[in-house]
Amino acid sequence: MASNFENCGFCFNEPVFGFCENCTVRLGKKCFELHKNAPGHITFQLDTSKKLASGPLIREKDIHQQKCSLHVTENLALYCEKHDATVCGRCIRSNHMICKDSIVDLHEITFDKQRTSERITTLKNLEQEICTIEKHIEENLKSNNECKETYLNAIEKYYKELLTRLDKLVSQSKNAGNVRYAQNEENLKKVQVKCKDTKRHIQEQTNTIQELSEKNQQKHLYIISKRLEKELQNLNSVIRQSSLENTIVKFSFERNSKLQTLLQNTIQEIGTLQEACEGSDEVCDQPGIIQVILNI
Repeated sequence: MASNFENCGFCFNEPVFGFCENCTVRLGKKCFELHKNAPGHITFQLDTSKKLASGPLIREKDIHQQKCSLHVTENLALYCEKHDATVCGRCIRSNHMICKDSIVDLHEITFDKQRTSERITTLKNLEQEICTIEKHIEENLKSNNECKETYLNAIEKYYKELLTRLDKLVSQSKNAGNVRYAQNEENLKKVQVKCKDTKRHIQEQTNTIQELSEKNQQKHLYIISKRLEKELQNLNSVIRQSSLENTIVKFSFERNSKLQTLLQNTIQEIGTLQEACEGSDEVCDQPGIIQVILNI
């Protein structure tokens, strides 16, 4: 025998088809249509393919149906764009009288699936841009490591040829390369962290919108969307800045042919760290890469 929760809560004859939020009762198809057409009743169809819960069905309230923390008998039915806050009518009188032109009645707001999809698409596009930057960062980190390896190997080979007299000068040369390597790595890591933080924030926003969309909380979606509109410019700015900062000063080791004859004199350095740009208006073949050559 079917349980009470599997039959209409009004006629007790038909199987459950939908739910009336005002009456907080499950309804059969005929009763559902009656409640659906009744003024002021909020109804929605249930997924009958899944087994119904044995207890009363409680639908999470949208933000405009929640109570004000300051005025507990009032609903948060209004939104102040100026202060980015949901408020009740009494809040307007006490704290938001000057915000008259910024008040939105949430009862009049709809946020349909198309607008939700547009917001999610925007966030997904931003996330994709960050993923592209992150991929380039990984490539640059790899190139930076290759530069370090090539640089140090060249120094070690030349060092062995120049005997003990070169010990201090080789140390200076190593330090120059390591400093450049550290600067490259520090810059790329900073950009990487910025991208990860921004992507995580975008994913959180996307998840929030998706969750609210699944709950059909159109008013809350509207507020999140309004907040997101203010964030989009900043997110785009972060992405553009990350793309600009995603550069590497590429460096390699080059011998100084004059060192052999100058070694016995008063030379004070093994060479100078010279930077030549690749990817800029100076000398650039690969975007985001700067070439550095140590002349010996």
